[in-house]
Order: sequence, then structure tokens, then C-alpha cells
Amino acid sequence: MTSPDAMTLSPASVSDDFPADGRFEQQVTFLLRFAILAPSTYNTQPWRFRVSCDGVEIFADYTRRMPVADPGGRELLMSIGAAVMNLRVAAAHFGFGCDIAYNHSGASEAALANVRLTPAVAQHQVDRALAPLFPFIMRRHTNRHAFLLSRIPVSVLERASALADGTEARAMTSTDGERNARIADLVARGDRTLMADAAYRRNISAWVHAHAASHADGLPAQAFGFDGRLAAIAPWATRVLDLGKIRAAHDKNLCLEAPGLIALCANDSTGNFLAVGELLECILLHLTCDGLHHSYFNMPVQVPELRTELQGVLDVSVPPQLLLRVGYSLSEPIRTPRRPIEEVVQYL
Repeated sequence: MTSPDAMTLSPASVSDDFPADGRFEQQVTFLLRFAILAPSTYNTQPWRFRVSCDGVEIFADYTRRMPVADPGGRELLMSIGAAVMNLRVAAAHFGFGCDIAYNHSGASEAALANVRLTPAVAQHQVDRALAPLFPFIMRRHTNRHAFLLSRIPVSVLERASALADGTEARAMTSTDGERNARIADLVARGDRTLMADAAYRRNISAWVHAHAASHADGLPAQAFGFDGRLAAIAPWATRVLDLGKIRAAHDKNLCLEAPGLIALCANDSTGNFLAVGELLECILLHLTCDGLHHSYFNMPVQVPELRTELQGVLDVSVPPQLLLRVGYSLSEPIRTPRRPIEEVVQYL
């Protein structure tokens, strides 16, 4: 693990002081500091970047895949897609043209995306729709606290759903109490099923840390309800104890009380997983702009039979890839750390 002195302790500490007089590779590295603020499953940060003379190649770091929780690498690839979206937003904000060529082969050693960055381009070449989202890269954080019961304006959810237009994915929003109750039941069943699996518990416990300040990745114990002195036993308890019933009751209640749920759906493929990740981060940045908070409820997506049931509840023709709850909150979310940029960037 990285020493605490070397790591970026918080997304809030990332500077937006662009090195206008710096070399091209310095400017690209600067942009990548915002790419790595993207969300990733259990904050595994499964990405690598190789800076070239005209941009950057983006790779998946399969050593950070969660083999039990994410055996097919679906969530890993969505994490890469989210990082791509952040890079696109940062590039637009700082006046770069950004052209992306994707590799959908799924080959583990190949770059998933080749990004050509053109500095100081004409204004019409900048993605004006993405540039305004830049301030919200640093404000977006997963919030695992209970949300207020305040209703979300229909226009906000409709805008989030419309962001999927032109992509291979669909964004399904729901504020229907009956449907959300059925989804909450699936979330609870997913918790019980997953936590009953000792291999699954071992897998996730490796990314749960009692002392978050000593790690540059993973999730702090507080994110799982281990506060105060209980934080010290969080990795052990997660690994050894079947806390499925407790987690199921807790998560079901959060899901039932959420003002809104959003499911991202698409057919299974490398390209679609990347596209869903980009769509996810785009939606999250817009929701953050609207003052909304979010957290993930992917448990029913991770259990094949529950995933099929969730697809039926959502009444969609393509399978769900990700499930969110959204709402307003007065609670400050826990900010997860990031690895230093030097750990994830190489230069040609």
C-alpha cells in the first residue's frame, strides 16, 4: 500500500491551477488528476494511463479486479468508463479537443481507449455540453447516509434519463412506491445471498480498511456502519461474520425511503460496459449540480437470478448493469482517497 504521506488524501485537495506554460505531457497528467476522481467499485481504482505525444492510452488494471464480487469485470470496465467521462469533462473545461477511439475486444493487455488531446483548440471544437460539469467532479461523492424524504423534481429525473439518448444504454428512473418496494426486496435478498458466501466476504474485506488514512484505495469502515472503536474490527467482521441479515434490513430501509431510484441498463459487452460507466458519471455530475446525492445498490445485479428478476420489475428489454438510489441529504458524505497520479501514469 502507498504511504499516507505520498497519496492524495482527498479529492478536495486536487488543484485546478492548470499548467498553461507546462509541457504537453504535464498538461495531460494534470487532466488525469481529474480522471482518477471517478467512482470505482469498492474504490479499487482499476485504471492505468500511458501518456503519449498526442494524448493518452487508457488501460484496465486487472490486478485490481474483484474476482468474486465482479467475476466478469463488468464493474471494473464501468469504472474505466467513468474515468473516461471525467477526462472528457476536464479536457472540455481547459479548452482541449478530445477524440476517443475505443477498443471493444476486451483483450486484457490492450488499451481500452486511445484519447487524442488537442490543446488550445477553437472554441467550436470544445464539448460545450460537458465543460460546465467540471466543478462537480470534485464535489461528487457517494453518500451512504439516509436521504431526506423530499421529492425530486420530475424535470431533474427526466433530464438524467435523457442523458442516455444516443448511447447503447438506457437510464430508467423510478419514484413509484410499489415498484421501489419490489426493488428493495431484491436488494435485501442480494445482501443475504452475497454475504452468505464466504469467498465473497473475503473478497470485499480486502478493500475495507479500519484506518482509512493509511490507505490510498478501498473503503473506510465507517462506510459500512463501523463507527468509533468498532472500526478496528471491520475487516475481520466483514471477512468472518455473515452480516447478511443486518445489511439486508439496513439497505432495504434505505432503498424504501429513497426519493428516487435509477437503473442503468444495456446488453452485456465490453463496449457497453464502458458506455454505461461514461453515462453513469455524466448522470452523477448532473445530479451533483442539482444538489442531489447518490449511492449504489448493485447487490441484485451481482446475483444472476436476481438480476433477471430486476429486469422484469423494471420492464426493460436489456439487463440492468447498475442500480442507484438518489435524493437530498444534509449529511456530509465520506470522501474516499485516491492513489497518487505517479502510481497510475506511465510515459512513452
